[in-house]
Parts: sequence; C-alpha cells; structure tokens
Amino acid sequence: MKLVILFQATPPNPLPSLLILLVITIIIISIVRYHNKKRNHDRRENRLLIEQFIQQSKHNDYSDFNVKKSGIDSTKIEFFIATMSDKFHSDDLLLIRSRLEALDDNRLIMIQSIDYKKPTTILIVSFFLGCFGIDRFILGENLLGILKLITCGGFFVWAIIDCFTALNRTREYNINKFLQFSV
Repeated sequence: MKLVILFQATPPNPLPSLLILLVITIIIISIVRYHNKKRNHDRRENRLLIEQFIQQSKHNDYSDFNVKKSGIDSTKIEFFIATMSDKFHSDDLLLIRSRLEALDDNRLIMIQSIDYKKPTTILIVSFFLGCFGIDRFILGENLLGILKLITCGGFFVWAIIDCFTALNRTREYNINKFLQFSV
C-alpha cells in the first residue's frame, strides 16, 4: 500500500501579514499626526483671535460713561480658576481669567455648567479601554474612535501612544469647550 502525497503542507509566510499590519499602523499614525497638527493650528488661531479681543477690550475707554463696566466679581473668577485649574493647561489660565472678566454673571453660570472632562479619568480610560477607542469617543472624536476600535487600538501601538497624550488631549478639549461658550 503506497501513500500518495498530493501536496505537501507548508507553513504560511507571515511576512505579507506583517507588512499589511505595518502599513495600516503607519496610515493610522499619519492620520493622528495630521489631526493633531490641524487641532494645534486651530488652537493657535483661536489664541490669536482671543489676544486681539483682549487688546481691543483693554483699549476701550470707559471713563466717558457714568455706568460701571459690567463684569464678574473677582472672587467668582478666582473660585472658578481654583476649582478648574487641573482641567486646563497652566498657560491657558491667564486667558481664561481675561475672558471671564469680560463676561457677565449669566455667562459665568453657563460656563460653570459645561461638562469639563477630568484628564486623569481620560488617562485611566485610555489605559484600560484605549484599544477600543473609548477615550476618543468620550472626547468627541468619533471618527478616530471608530478607526481605533476597528484596528484594535492601531494594533496596540496607537493605544500606547494615546496613553501618553491623554492628559494633553483632554486639556485641549476643555479649553476648546470653554472658548466655544465664552464668546
């Protein structure tokens, strides 16, 4: 009895699969970099506009009017900054103070009611659930969250990178929310 071997099983070559994974990871990282550059550019533009607004408001002369310049009590501003200082970059606190000084009490109540995200909470979520993109969904970055979910955190590379950038991304999200509602 002779056994006829029609074909010989050879192990599959893992090189094409690894190359595909590498290409997908590079594409994801480039998308994230582009998104971060765009966000930083928008943030710089917002800061320039805010600085122009502050300079214009400083040059306004209220001495011709008998009416007191409307604004928020300084203790309320100090309280807001003291309670929210961990949710913003330290260099944004001066900008926040100047924006609050130009607002009235009704706007302050609205700004205090905004749901600011805690950076440490996003860091913990990013560490444990980052491969599913939950941290991106929480910060309102739905497209990146879906990409991260589909690729299982960019094959864990993207998830690891996001663990290191979670605090900064959360603080940028908070300042953008503040600027959106303090106009």
